[in-house]
Amino acid sequence: MTLQQALDMALRRVGLEVTETDHKDQARLYANMVAKEIIGEAKWWWTFRTATLRTTRRLTVTSPAPGSAYTVGETVTDGQASPYSTTVDSWDSTNNYLYVYSENSVTPTGTLTGGSSGMTSTYSTREYTRTYLLSSDVGSLHWFVNESGGEGTYLEIVGSEEYMMRDPDRDDTGDPRLVCVEGLDAEQDTGQIVVSVVPRDSTTNDTLRYAYTLFLTDWTSSNDSTDLARWIHPLVQPALVYGIEKMYMQEEGNDDGARIAQGEYNKVIQKARDQNLQIWGNRSWRRRGNIGLVDSRNKRFDFWVHEGTLTA
Repeated sequence: MTLQQALDMALRRVGLEVTETDHKDQARLYANMVAKEIIGEAKWWWTFRTATLRTTRRLTVTSPAPGSAYTVGETVTDGQASPYSTTVDSWDSTNNYLYVYSENSVTPTGTLTGGSSGMTSTYSTREYTRTYLLSSDVGSLHWFVNESGGEGTYLEIVGSEEYMMRDPDRDDTGDPRLVCVEGLDAEQDTGQIVVSVVPRDSTTNDTLRYAYTLFLTDWTSSNDSTDLARWIHPLVQPALVYGIEKMYMQEEGNDDGARIAQGEYNKVIQKARDQNLQIWGNRSWRRRGNIGLVDSRNKRFDFWVHEGTLTA
């Protein structure tokens, strides 16, 4: 089911014209609210994601050519006889930061020129990158690992106090061991989470993989033709329709209709919760309160002991 189909279905259920732009836009606003409510209903297995980032070095430049930009992936060199050479990861025109990886051993100087874009600027200073932006759909972090250099290395996620005790000057370089969440990106107003690595990785083009729980960014009309399975499991998608319907009913003062829609929403969520507990196999789960654990024969145990493949 696409977002468009979900919006149309909800509008028909409340008796509104699906071709009316105002109705469609309002339904999309409601969909964004309901989708976030759905995400918060449980620790859904389908909200688990992984992504990667590349370690870089940050070059501060001056006098960037107006009306131009460095292109991601292009080679940048300077004017020396044996030139400095590197690859562009990203270009921050707001702060005149050029993020690069895979540098050669030459120290840059003078004018830096993009091989394909022709963009120019004057080199000033450089340092290994301390902070990185995570994907825009990150809700909460689970773990970080460095996948480069043979065996993967686990990076512990710590608080700001631990970070400052390890590196008060925030200038150490080497092999990263810690990751600290520094908040949201305030400089570019993207709303993305900013993390720092401790120490700064002195090797560029390392791959850091992280696992996280999905945060749903707001849908726009450009998302209408996208299948909802990109964000929400098909088993839960009907709840989006019922949730939109409920909010429209409340807007119109139809409390009885809103209660019926809420009931349908609850039934979908409950069935999805049952399936959510079975995705990791046919297991028994701790009940709420001091009831202990119950096995498949409904016998109660205060705890489980695992030894190899045996369970007691």
